[in-house]
Amino acid sequence: MSSNKIIGSLPTNMETMSLESLYLGSNQITGVIPTLPPNLTWLEIQNNMVSRIVASKTFGAPNLGYMDLSSNNIKGPIPGSICELQYLRFLNLANNYLVGEFPHCIGMTEVNYLFLNNNSLSGRVPSFLKGCKQLMHLDLSQSKFHGRLPSWIGDFPAVRSLILNNNVLSGHIPINITNLTNLQDLDLSQNKFHGRLPNWIGDLPKVQPCAPHEIMNPTGKPLLLLLGLLLLATTTLSRAIHTVPVPKLGSGATAVACVPRERDALLAFKRGITSDHLGLLTSWRQDDHDCCRWRGITCSNLTGHVLKLHLSGIYTNEHTGMEGLVGQISPQLLYLDHLEHLDLSINYLEGPSGQIPEFIGSMKSLRYLKLSGIPFSGTVPPQLGNLSKLQHLDLSDLEGKEVRLVIGLMP
Repeated sequence: MSSNKIIGSLPTNMETMSLESLYLGSNQITGVIPTLPPNLTWLEIQNNMVSRIVASKTFGAPNLGYMDLSSNNIKGPIPGSICELQYLRFLNLANNYLVGEFPHCIGMTEVNYLFLNNNSLSGRVPSFLKGCKQLMHLDLSQSKFHGRLPSWIGDFPAVRSLILNNNVLSGHIPINITNLTNLQDLDLSQNKFHGRLPNWIGDLPKVQPCAPHEIMNPTGKPLLLLLGLLLLATTTLSRAIHTVPVPKLGSGATAVACVPRERDALLAFKRGITSDHLGLLTSWRQDDHDCCRWRGITCSNLTGHVLKLHLSGIYTNEHTGMEGLVGQISPQLLYLDHLEHLDLSINYLEGPSGQIPEFIGSMKSLRYLKLSGIPFSGTVPPQLGNLSKLQHLDLSDLEGKEVRLVIGLMP
């Protein structure tokens, strides 16, 4: 029943129902989420107008494994009864009005994906995460979490994304974060970290640069400096990198707003998206004229041009299920003349044609292109061979299974 115009509130007697899965995303549901059915294992009520979680003292649904309540009007603290969900693997409470600390849950160790971003949650990084050894994605951004980043943040061998920007985290960054050998996305920007730029940044093997300007360290290797995903420049960290100083954006300097034509191109891309369960584009608002503040966007601090577009979805079950954007890739992206990094992986963006768009071959500034996991079919367009600056191309795990690579594609 997702993506309809269903109105009203959920029935108060849901605890007597025998439902195992409930899909009500993108409707107009209001009111409170009552005690849930005992056999429920999957719950989607994202993109509605729900105002509160569970009116009673028990959550219900002890076997619930997937819960998405993102992009509602949920206010107040997260109820302590959420700790009853001992088998929860996927929890998305992003884009609400939640306040206070996350409950101190004991035994809630199965969580693989946790989205608490864009709320007013505070306190320390939730301590229950210490026991979630299979954590793969953590997003606490745009909140009020404070204190030091705990040392156990480096104890997640499977984690791919740590998105902690725009909080009040402070102190030094734990060195054992280099234990995260599968880490691909790391954003610590807009916090209060201090000290010198850590020597170990280059030891994060899979973290890709967001704005690869070829800033070099003394070894001659590109420095994965946070002008993008690892945006340390907005903290008070400092250190001379070879002969190139690290910009101190937190000392009164004002970043340039995005270019209007590029903002319009991004909004055109959003219009081509029919479903966004993860809320990747929630911050892309018509009334916000600075697209450089939008999620997934990295701009030049000098010119305001968009340099990076990072909107990857997620695998929900060891590559057998995906959660991400649904729609098509708009050719309006051609107006992003300075775009160097494009990651649209793990989304359903094949569009009506089902093929990789030929126009991508005209995005001449691209150095990094990742379209893995999109269910494309057909052949890789030879136009991609025009991308003379391209250094990284990832077309792996194309779900269409019929994509044929043209030999000699790249120059």
